[in-house]
Amino acid sequence: MNPCCSKANLLAVSVFVICIFFLVSSCSKGDVEPKQASADLAPTFALNDIGGAKIDLASYRGKVVVLDFFATWCEPCRMLAPELKSFYDRHKGNGVVVIAVSIDEGPDAIKEVTSYRKEFGLTYPIVMDNGQVGRMFGVFSLPTTIIIDADGRIRNKHLGIPDNYAKVLEAEISPLLK
Repeated sequence: MNPCCSKANLLAVSVFVICIFFLVSSCSKGDVEPKQASADLAPTFALNDIGGAKIDLASYRGKVVVLDFFATWCEPCRMLAPELKSFYDRHKGNGVVVIAVSIDEGPDAIKEVTSYRKEFGLTYPIVMDNGQVGRMFGVFSLPTTIIIDADGRIRNKHLGIPDNYAKVLEAEISPLLK
């Protein structure tokens, strides 16, 4: 049997290809159409923010919530941060809340996220994912933005950064504020 075609080599190549796929898909930069959610009730969670305060998603009922799943090492996430900050600054008094969910891990994760917050001047809450929140919302790519209406229902899910991100958010959120 030809050694390049052995089962072990075939398995190794398959594992390599799968790993490359996950690495490439883990950080999306492109414009991906939003998933039109069927208005399913958003899963609830309670996590501590990077300052130690408890953030409970259920306590934001009555407000439109923008969940931003990100990581400090994700370049598209870093590109998105200033736009999301600007959006939040314009809408924070209008019934809109932004909650960022960091998937950073390791002993320096809170330090890195705190530095990220300072670098971009972010003032909205940032929580650390416990390894389950991203799964509950079906997050498999970064950044992922999820729009939740005032009744706690998921309205849209964006993978990556849509063109004209702020305008897209404006168009989706405006009808939810009426």
